[in-house]
Amino acid sequence: MRVVAAAFSQRTAAEAARANIAATLHVDPAAIGIGSLARPDEPDGDPTVLAAHFHEDLVDTFCSVVAAHGGTVVVNVDERGTRPWRPQRRGPHPEDPTDSADLERS
Repeated sequence: MRVVAAAFSQRTAAEAARANIAATLHVDPAAIGIGSLARPDEPDGDPTVLAAHFHEDLVDTFCSVVAAHGGTVVVNVDERGTRPWRPQRRGPHPEDPTDSADLERS
């Protein structure tokens, strides 16, 4: 699976792209996230991002639809790279109230 996202200068273009992507790829439009990137100090335009995850063989179609609606693909990464990083625990943590000696006595 791939995580893909695209930026648009106008929300209406992003919404049109979402509808087209949903129809073309046969997915629920709710599965394609959309959100404003507008800031109060940027009164012109309504920058918007569109994001979803798809099987790798559908990404080219996503990119084509995005381009047809005036958007720019800004993210196209393997979904595994989007998981939260979790440190590997390699022994007692310095702040852990139990240490290995306590565990051996139990």
